[in-house]
Amino acid sequence: MNCHLQKGKRNEIAFVFSCPGEKEENEGKPAAGITGNNLSELLKLLNKKLVSWELSREQITITNVWTKIEYKNKTNRTEADDNEIISSDNLKRLREELIIIEDLIIYSGKKAMLGVCQIQCNLNKHCQIIYIEHLGTRGLNNIKNDVNGKEILAASKQLENGDSRSLKEIQNNNTFKRLEIICQNIAEQLKNKKEL
Repeated sequence: MNCHLQKGKRNEIAFVFSCPGEKEENEGKPAAGITGNNLSELLKLLNKKLVSWELSREQITITNVWTKIEYKNKTNRTEADDNEIISSDNLKRLREELIIIEDLIIYSGKKAMLGVCQIQCNLNKHCQIIYIEHLGTRGLNNIKNDVNGKEILAASKQLENGDSRSLKEIQNNNTFKRLEIICQNIAEQLKNKKEL
């Protein structure tokens, strides 16, 4: 296994992220740190909602649209630029990693979307491809409402309003609410594609 790619035991599902960062470099695997924790939690939610797949990190392929490790202290940036992502060599490599995926490719974040959209017509024609927000903190924080449409208040605001839970408990609960939204979005996109 390496920092940018983990091949799953099955060829059914792949998640595509932007690029490996410091956490991935330290742990020697893709989707580490907060993103990895959020991916694990999302897989648990999806297992409850989508009974047709057994989703675990070991079963799915996890890759990145860019292979090189990027973080501020190492490269003075956190992602590749668009031209690097759509370079022919990079897209060829990404296609080779994803062509074997049979059922579902989920691209997480705008950089992943850029790469996957470039090769989409060259992948398995039966494979569904859908988009979600990036599973890192910044991406998840773009989700403002829970599954019931209620605003997700910042943890600090909830504490100001008298919430007796710890800051960490509130933050974890907010993350869970946002992951529920992503799970719901995945299920809806899959349903809509099947109805077409």
